[in-house]
Amino acid sequence: MSLIWDVLYLFGLFLVFPVLLFRMLVHGKYRSRLLERFGAVPRRRGDRACLWVHGVSVGELLASRTIVAAFRRRHPDWDVVISTTTDTGYAAALTTFADCHVITFPLDFTGAITRSLSRVRPSLVVLMELELWPNFVRLCARRRVPVVIANGRLSERGHRLQKMLGFVLSGSYRGIARVCVQTEEYARRFADVGAPPGRIVVTGSLKYDAVPDEVPGVDGLRRDLGIAEDEKLIVAGSTFAGEEDILLDVYSRLKGDHPTVRLAVVPRHPERFDTVCSLIRRRGFRVLRRSGGKPSGSGADVVILGDTMGELVCFYAAASVVFVGKSLVRPGGGQNLIEPAALGRAVVFGPYVANFSETRDLLLARDAAVQVADANELATAMGRLLADEKASADMGERAAAVIRTARGATDRTVDILEQVLASAPGSV
Repeated sequence: MSLIWDVLYLFGLFLVFPVLLFRMLVHGKYRSRLLERFGAVPRRRGDRACLWVHGVSVGELLASRTIVAAFRRRHPDWDVVISTTTDTGYAAALTTFADCHVITFPLDFTGAITRSLSRVRPSLVVLMELELWPNFVRLCARRRVPVVIANGRLSERGHRLQKMLGFVLSGSYRGIARVCVQTEEYARRFADVGAPPGRIVVTGSLKYDAVPDEVPGVDGLRRDLGIAEDEKLIVAGSTFAGEEDILLDVYSRLKGDHPTVRLAVVPRHPERFDTVCSLIRRRGFRVLRRSGGKPSGSGADVVILGDTMGELVCFYAAASVVFVGKSLVRPGGGQNLIEPAALGRAVVFGPYVANFSETRDLLLARDAAVQVADANELATAMGRLLADEKASADMGERAAAVIRTARGATDRTVDILEQVLASAPGSV
């Protein structure tokens, strides 16, 4: 199977090479740590037991924080290695896991995986969400290193794709010690694509455990942005292309009945910061960029642009009402509903939230959020929440209670890791 996978990877690499070369030359992607991608990762020193946690990018890495912290409390004598695939993930790992060994995950070629395993020497591997690499799993099994999928999720699209590849992926799933999944639906999908049902465990979503109940620096943020105590703030977080235009229309309508309301827009992708800034100006508003400077533009009203990294949660904590983006226009899928809900904010989102369907259902079942179909419903919902402070506060309290009830995935997952270690050959 190693040779088959290596040939398939080489064929795929040949097909996408022009795109990769273009991105390397024009955008500078994939250049950094190139040797690590072929297995030349920094060697781990010493002979202590080692937990290797892999998350493809920022979201998966941040979700793994609670697992790493809980595991280290139980095993303070273990080393922890964190790996990731993307440049943004690597930068986030260096900050988030400053006292861990951070590396770039190798390409799934036999030689690259063999070299990386020899240099890291893991005792246990955790793959976040769905990082199933056949050669990696097979070579870990050969070295008797147990592999666990944590916070597992398998979208409808991913399910269809894996069904097509089921005849080659089923062997990889047999090499996984446990598949810890977020929901019963994901458990059914994993079983359908070849994961042994007896190894699938529903542990819940780690994202409920990872979000804070309180955020420091909120007063400082409001002060820096010039938001007075009597002003209400709408925060549109993780917005997607096409949504900012809608939000600016809604904001213009709301200003008539709520003259003291303010709007902050925080785009999902940093590369869109300048584009959204120009859009706001074209729509006749002045722009106050969080990254610094005075409001610019000729419009009368000021719209805040959250153009810094890592402050979205602080924006949510400063808000009166939150709109969660990538949910109002196609292609959607939604962004993290958990963070503003955990902070007790009134949360509004659009119809396209398939990526967070479980959280959506939990919130809507408790009347702890509002889902809207279009711009008109968005304006109506926000106007109602701005006008009725008690209703808004009550909704936020229900949302926070929903998130508190859903917590516990971290301890359940670490308990599974302990069981796997205890049953592993030559357990540590």
